[in-house]
Amino acid sequence: MSTIPIEIISSLIPSLSETFHKGSMGRIAVIGGSTLYTGGPYFAGITALKIGADLVHIFCTKNAGTAIKSYSPDLIVHPILMSEEEIKNEIAKSKLRNEEETAEGIEKKIVENITSWLDKLGGLIIGPGLGRDPKVINQVEKIILSAKEKKVPMVIDADGLFIITQNKELIKGNENVIITPNKMEFWRLQNSLFPEEKQEPNPKENPKKVFDLQKEMENVKKMSEKLGNVTVLKKGFNDIISNGKNTRICNFLGSSRRVSGQGDILSGAIGVFLNWFNLDSPKKSQINKEIGIPIVAGYAGCLITRKCNSLAFSKKKRSMTTSDMISEVGIAFESFFD
Repeated sequence: MSTIPIEIISSLIPSLSETFHKGSMGRIAVIGGSTLYTGGPYFAGITALKIGADLVHIFCTKNAGTAIKSYSPDLIVHPILMSEEEIKNEIAKSKLRNEEETAEGIEKKIVENITSWLDKLGGLIIGPGLGRDPKVINQVEKIILSAKEKKVPMVIDADGLFIITQNKELIKGNENVIITPNKMEFWRLQNSLFPEEKQEPNPKENPKKVFDLQKEMENVKKMSEKLGNVTVLKKGFNDIISNGKNTRICNFLGSSRRVSGQGDILSGAIGVFLNWFNLDSPKKSQINKEIGIPIVAGYAGCLITRKCNSLAFSKKKRSMTTSDMISEVGIAFESFFD
C-alpha cells in the first residue's frame, strides 16, 4: 500500500513563464458529447482549463454542439462526430445537392478531420458523454488507433471504456493510456478479459461492505498486465492505480456525497497532468522508471478531484453538484501544488 509524495508530483508540473505562448501549457481534446449527454465533455474540458491547460477542444456529435457551446465560451467546440441518424440525414441532404455521399465516405472525412489535429495536441480524453451509437463508436475506434500511432497520451473513461471492453486490442500494450473505470465498468472489463472467472454483480450487496483492499489491488494489477501494462485507475473508496509493475492508492478524504460528473472532473484533470508530465524535465525519466508517469498523473488527478469534493461538500452539503466542485478546482490545485 503506497501513496505518492506531493514533492514528486510538483517536480513534474511546469512553471509558468512570461515567455510562453498560447498552447505552451497544453492543448487538450475531449472526444465525447452526444444528444443525450452534453454535461460530461463540458465538465472534463472546463476542468482541464481550470487545472491550467491553455486550450481545450471538444469533438462531439452535431446535435450536441450547440448545447456544449452554450455552457462556456472558453471551450473550442467541433460538432463533427456523426451518429447513425445524423449520417442518414447528411446522405439525404447530399442527394438534394445531386451528390453521391456514402456513409463510409462521410465517416472517413470525420476521422480525417479529427486526426488532423492530433499532432497539435498534448493529450486526448475519450468517452465523457460519448454514448453508444455504432457509427460514433466506429469513428472513435479509428481515432484511438491514430492517436496510438502518433503516441498521443490518452485518458479513456465512461463510454470510451465500453469501446475498449468490446475491442481491447485498441489499447493493448499502449503505455501512453490510462483507463479510469468505476466499479461496474471495472467489473464488465474484468469479465471480458477473464471470461473463465466471470462473476455476476450482487444487487443486494451492502454498499457499506468493507472490501479486501489487498485483493482489489491485485485485481487492478492483474487487469493492467492483461492489457499489456496499460495503466488502470479503478475509482472507489480507495482509488487504485497500477501499470502491472507498480501500484499506488489514493485515499485522500473527499466526502460522503457522490454526484454524476465527478468522474469527468477526474478525467479532465488527468488529461492535463498526463500532458505536462510527458514533457521533458530533469525528473521525468527517473520517476517514469520508478513509478510510471501515467500512475503519477492519475494520482494527481485523484487528489484534485477528492479535494474539490471535500471543499464543495463543506459549503453545500447534500445540495452539492458537479458545478460546485468545478468552482473549487483552482483552490484545490493551489492547496497541493502552489
